[in-house]
Amino acid sequence: MGGSEAHHGEPHRVGTPCVLYAKVLERQTEAVYEITEYEPNRAVKWKTVSGPLPLTFWRRVDGAGEGTRVTMGYSGEFQGFLGLLRPMLIRMGKRAIRGDLPTLKQLLESKH
Repeated sequence: MGGSEAHHGEPHRVGTPCVLYAKVLERQTEAVYEITEYEPNRAVKWKTVSGPLPLTFWRRVDGAGEGTRVTMGYSGEFQGFLGLLRPMLIRMGKRAIRGDLPTLKQLLESKH
């Protein structure tokens, strides 16, 4: 099971903590991220506050002619044991992004 939610249902804005639930290395885990940049209906950036992976990730949505361009990314400093797992963690991140795209597409199309 995966997913995320704003902490205690708070509205999204810079400083809002969000809890991410994910399966990492076959173990259910929870991480807390904080919104560091937020532009309503356009862009958001988060950083790890607590959890197993020190990450920053972002999403941005821009109009592109008749369609929509979505830019997403992750960055992180993987040291020690996590450094050894870096190639696998990158593959997992790419798979997570691809898994998010159908939901994002559905949300964007429902707004029209």
